[in-house]
Amino acid sequence: MSGLSRSVSNLGSACGTALAGTVLVSGLTTHAYAAALTVLAATGLIGLAAAALLPRDRATENRAGRK
Repeated sequence: MSGLSRSVSNLGSACGTALAGTVLVSGLTTHAYAAALTVLAATGLIGLAAAALLPRDRATENRAGRK
């Protein structure tokens, strides 16, 4: 795993933990654990959607732009 990839992974883990911890200790609802899990699932789906929008192959884009 490259250094950048590991850094991004660690950042995501830390943010997810902080987000879930905030929901759990905030006491917004009587079902704080379920609320924390829902927030993390939604955040994960947003990240998945963002990753799906990234270009798959830069070389193909560069070749297409040169024609």
